[in-house]
Amino acid sequence: MKNATQSGNTELRVRRTTAVWAALCLLSLPLFGCAGVFASEIVDMAPVRQIAKADGASIAAAIAIREASACMERGAPDEAAAWLDGVLEYRVDLLDDGLFRALTARLSADSLSPPLRAVRSAELARRELMEQNVELARQFASAARAIPEARVLTKSRAEMVMLFVRSKRDVDPGAEAYAAEVSRVRRRPIPGRLGANLKLRLTMLEAAVHQENDRYQEAIALYLSIPMGSGMYRPARLGLAWCQFQIGHAQRSLKILALLPGGLSGDPERAVLAAMAAHALGKIDAARAIVAEALSRRPDLEAETVDSEQVLSAIASGEVRPLLRGPLEGLTLMVASSAGVLSTANALLEYRGHPMAQSPCEYGDALAELLTTYVEAETEHQLKRLQKAWETLERLAPQIR
Repeated sequence: MKNATQSGNTELRVRRTTAVWAALCLLSLPLFGCAGVFASEIVDMAPVRQIAKADGASIAAAIAIREASACMERGAPDEAAAWLDGVLEYRVDLLDDGLFRALTARLSADSLSPPLRAVRSAELARRELMEQNVELARQFASAARAIPEARVLTKSRAEMVMLFVRSKRDVDPGAEAYAAEVSRVRRRPIPGRLGANLKLRLTMLEAAVHQENDRYQEAIALYLSIPMGSGMYRPARLGLAWCQFQIGHAQRSLKILALLPGGLSGDPERAVLAAMAAHALGKIDAARAIVAEALSRRPDLEAETVDSEQVLSAIASGEVRPLLRGPLEGLTLMVASSAGVLSTANALLEYRGHPMAQSPCEYGDALAELLTTYVEAETEHQLKRLQKAWETLERLAPQIR
């Protein structure tokens, strides 16, 4: 009987069909494990490595994350930590690793390997930064950077937090050294799709630093490097248009804005600049029309409700792609096209498109729940941004004469 059991276990380790993985998901069973055995003895990453070869690193990472989550649910944190160590091998190819970071942050630092301790500290630093707890964010980011075994992605994220927590008084005059430090982190080789996404965020930060300090040509070059499908294209084009306006090229500014979906008044924040540029060119009636049209859209945008399934539908259908001279975009598209929501939604769509996701599985459910959280937060952010722009337009209107 013992030999038969061993044979069965060997067969399970060898077979890699998607049907097996779908069945495991359906049953909500861990791939390997038994009570009273050390995690290092029961977590065998060999099957996951086979999946990585057959179906890609992102699916392999999803499996390992699912297993870590199952271990957490049944009160086995050591086993969860062992699975999360396995995720480190593949996570850079994920479109979003929010679940991995959330699970790691739930574990005690003492129970984690050095690379995972760095992930935990970097994630806690990010959370404190979002809550504007600057000193705590700095402490956690410093702790992550101080761990020699920290992976490049983790260390780069911690360094990005350190860049954001700098106060104005700590940044050198002209912020040239500060920009150079951002550039140093951005130019570092950071592997995978997560690394590429982080590099784009650093590009936007570096461009904004140059723009704020009147180095417009440097900012323009960086804004131009942001690709259309990144979730950062619209703010990058707005930054580009502001730079052109600030160096006296109001006509170029208008041309850049006119190409975005909905044109000059398609977004109230965009309309502020468009009205100023038109006014600078002596096009008074055009400036007034831009303001009026942008303000007229306010009731519809404020009344629109946004949910994660609408966001997923917009992304799956390609509606979020910023078509040149495309139609007006509603609040759902504004939320869906933001970088954070876009990456998480794409991760969920990629996972749902895989055969192993055709049966119920915790990973897909957890990813959907994470997306809902991101959508709610981004909807609130977008409404605040729109509100501020509308207030600016209302103040601007009587000045156009």
